[in-house]
Amino acid sequence: MHAKTNHRREKNGLLYCRISFKRVLFPLLFCTCGLTLILVLLIEDNNSEIAQYIVTSKRNFIHVTNNQTATLFSKKQESSTESVFPLQFSQWVEDIDTSNTKCGVFKCAFHSMTNQQLIVDNQRHDDNSKRYGYLLSQEKPGYDSDMADESWDMAKELSEKFSIRQLMLAPPNAMNLTRTFAMKLNANVLSATRGSHALPRFTAIATQKLIVQPLQLVPEGSFFVGCAKVKYDEALDELKEYESNTNQTLLSSSELQRFEDQLRHDFSATMAMLNSNEGSCLRDDFQVFVDPNTGSIYHFDIDRCFQGEELISDFSECHSQLVRYINNLLEIRGGSKLVNVVKPEILQPGKNKNYRTTTIPGRRHVPKDSSD
Repeated sequence: MHAKTNHRREKNGLLYCRISFKRVLFPLLFCTCGLTLILVLLIEDNNSEIAQYIVTSKRNFIHVTNNQTATLFSKKQESSTESVFPLQFSQWVEDIDTSNTKCGVFKCAFHSMTNQQLIVDNQRHDDNSKRYGYLLSQEKPGYDSDMADESWDMAKELSEKFSIRQLMLAPPNAMNLTRTFAMKLNANVLSATRGSHALPRFTAIATQKLIVQPLQLVPEGSFFVGCAKVKYDEALDELKEYESNTNQTLLSSSELQRFEDQLRHDFSATMAMLNSNEGSCLRDDFQVFVDPNTGSIYHFDIDRCFQGEELISDFSECHSQLVRYINNLLEIRGGSKLVNVVKPEILQPGKNKNYRTTTIPGRRHVPKDSSD
């Protein structure tokens, strides 16, 4: 009797285990297959943000060359501005916010409408929100799309080798500029001047292509610092105004440490680059942006490497100005001055190996029409 009872219990127990195993295994297999199917469908859907993340996350450093420690594709960010920028080339023109721009001598930086909308949607209104846009210029004697290409290549090389921060995110593209789009660009842009005559900055000339390049815009409140007297004097004045601002946020001890570390690192990287064979050409008309909140130094206008005929052999005066400026900023933020400062090397006078004259036409990219 006991033997039969035990046998029945063992049989029932085995049957229960089999049933339980099926109850667990089948749902698990069903869920796994379902998730796999969803993943495949998402990857095939090029318009899906998740699919775009999956496709691009494996090559996140292809698009980001301005900082080896930065990444545009962060798993911690949901629908972030970084995960969708830069857009596909076919979307660049429509994404340019022609109402929001700042211009230099012959280049203008425009905001990205997509980026601005995502910042609003994500309720990220702080000064540290990353901002993206487009750098627009037009071919002219001394500057063409080939030079823009070479500037991009050099920017990637310098950022990878010396860990400097530069702002370009993708190769430039040259396209035909229509009269309608030229008028749209000029609507909110100050005109260039030649003598006493004001000229439109962008003109629909068939032989002068429009050059468009995605870039990261410098953070809000960043300071422009150059070594030319006018630029340096303005930078010092701006720094004094910043110091007198009673609304300036005090840094905690940990924030101050991060600020000092970042500023010292970026300054050392800058000096290492300027003392190198590859980056010494950027001594010419030296200028950078400095973020007073993070201590980051941003390099731009890399194309001046191809425009200065003579190398700047003695950089000591500009170096002294830069050290003075950084020490003033460190003092304002509550930090300590630079120590063991890297000195600029005195280079042999000579020709800039990168210098070249440009002619138009003659370009690498096949021109594409901008939309009307």
